[in-house]
Amino acid sequence: ADCPYYAKAELLADYLQKNLPDFRVHKITQHPRVWEEWLKDLCEKNKWSHKKSPIIWRELLDRGGAALLLGGYNEFLEYAQV
Repeated sequence: ADCPYYAKAELLADYLQKNLPDFRVHKITQHPRVWEEWLKDLCEKNKWSHKKSPIIWRELLDRGGAALLLGGYNEFLEYAQV
């Protein structure tokens, strides 16, 4: 987790969780050595196309529910402003 955009996304997620009663965040960090393989497996499992860190998605029910890819940090920032 040596990605500056991951760090920015983490700060935004923490802020949203603190200030929005129904917003919950679950962070998954991966060592840089395994990041690409983990990302490839995650995208294959969910039929997503994403190549960069971070990858951010929302789960429609509780954790483990249907997942919807938001994208990276910029997409998460746009989502948070809606």
